[in-house]
Amino acid sequence: MTLNMVSAYLRSGAQLLAPTSVTATFTKLTLCSLAIYACTSLFHAFFISPLRHIPGPWYTKFTGIVRKYHAWRHKEHFYFIRMFEKYGPIVRVGPSKVGVGEITMFRKMMSTHEMPKSQMYTDFSAVGENIFTTRNPEFNKARRRQIGPAFASAYVRKMEPLVMSEGVEKVCRLFDTQICAAKHMGQDRA
Repeated sequence: MTLNMVSAYLRSGAQLLAPTSVTATFTKLTLCSLAIYACTSLFHAFFISPLRHIPGPWYTKFTGIVRKYHAWRHKEHFYFIRMFEKYGPIVRVGPSKVGVGEITMFRKMMSTHEMPKSQMYTDFSAVGENIFTTRNPEFNKARRRQIGPAFASAYVRKMEPLVMSEGVEKVCRLFDTQICAAKHMGQDRA
């Protein structure tokens, strides 16, 4: 191989890499960006993610689309049952989602303040922060202190007769009235 052949080869390679248009430059930048994103995603999923040690299918490190598909088909509970049978009581079902199959573990997780709510809860706050959508532990603690007594078992039991008489029984009477009225209208037409 002569020096002229080497320089011609290098020039042809440089021409392949040289941007010939804005579109070519944009395409190369896009492909390079996608490659960098894929590499950093892989690195994060396998080496940095706090969920990396939780068992589950390999694809759940990158996507939750399988769980979403089962949820869309209203069969998500069967999906979770299969995952718990195969991987145990705690299963990774998405890049940032974990399924818990034992009620004792679930209660323990939900009772701790060290585990803040996800961004999903904020998406439901149409009228502002409230006890169900807040991610602020101090706000949640203050609101729980305010409304907690209303949900205590003794208070709920005490309110049951009032709820039955003013709620359930009134609705039943209203339904009965509507049904009787509909029957009479049907007889008038006959």
